[in-house]
Amino acid sequence: MFSVVQLHFLPRDDDLHDFCRRWQGRRRLLTGVKVVRRVTRERSARLFSLIDSLWPPVTPLRDHGNTPSVSAESSVEPAEEREAPPLYAPPARHTLRDILQGEHKTRPCSFVATVLYKRKMQSSDVGQGEVWLVLTDPSLQEEEEERRAERPCRRTVALCVSTSCALTSSVLESLDSPAAGRMSFRDVIVEHGVLLCVEQSVVGTCSSDPADPDGPEPPPLPVRLDPLSPEVTPNSVCSLSGVIVGVDEAAAFSWPACNRCGSDDLETSPDPRRTLRCVSCKSSVDKPETRIQLEVFLSSSLSNCTLKVKLQPRTITSVLNAAALEGHEALMMPTRGTCERRINS
Repeated sequence: MFSVVQLHFLPRDDDLHDFCRRWQGRRRLLTGVKVVRRVTRERSARLFSLIDSLWPPVTPLRDHGNTPSVSAESSVEPAEEREAPPLYAPPARHTLRDILQGEHKTRPCSFVATVLYKRKMQSSDVGQGEVWLVLTDPSLQEEEEERRAERPCRRTVALCVSTSCALTSSVLESLDSPAAGRMSFRDVIVEHGVLLCVEQSVVGTCSSDPADPDGPEPPPLPVRLDPLSPEVTPNSVCSLSGVIVGVDEAAAFSWPACNRCGSDDLETSPDPRRTLRCVSCKSSVDKPETRIQLEVFLSSSLSNCTLKVKLQPRTITSVLNAAALEGHEALMMPTRGTCERRINS
């Protein structure tokens, strides 16, 4: 029988990794612990798959009944031992290719990967809600000739960080950053081909030092992506090429934003010049930046169908500049107080 126990609180969030390094694979004597809950295989298959990977059961486990709980503060002391317990198996690090091509059963895995994209499923801050990450590593970025020699494998993989996974402050800061970066993932659950970070998983950041033994080199840039196909699953990142055949006029508009803080919460100043004022940073906005939203219809080779795509700001600028150079006719775009030009479909 296994129990989840409550220990003392750590002074800082980032002490968790140091705490794990000092405890992992060690024998400890716990006194005065408080049993928060008892678990069985039927109630928590994910936890027991992790336990089996650390201590493979020699004989079937038996239920020995209930034991009394002690509500006093926890006390932990190192037990006397000269070597690591023989039954303990430290987590083995795998590549994403090994994980994707492995057995399709619930099991824990550990790896280092580059985070290409982050998507919050709710409007709350990172760490307060479910987050989807798109990952890759050198094993998924191999050349086509190397990939053909083995079973086909996609270039990226999605991972869900659930709200039950405890994240340190350094990890939260990294997930809040728009830049790609390497991160380590330990005891991630593979369930029905999906990667899940749950309460037993540990997420950490990796140093940018190329000599750092804690992780492989980041994949070469630009990162290779799989082309869009009917087999692409939700929350995936893929490449798409085609010809713009139309513009969704109902979704196309532009608006001014503060050139200092980037906020679009602007109001007209009461002064005679009628200049704009940023409500967020309380500053006057003489030369506001122009933000544009544009959704286009794209004709691609994907089963001869037309796709609707929402363009990123840099792509919109590139498309508008290309249209201006080619001398395309332009129309007025709906705006919030300003007018901009857009491509005529």
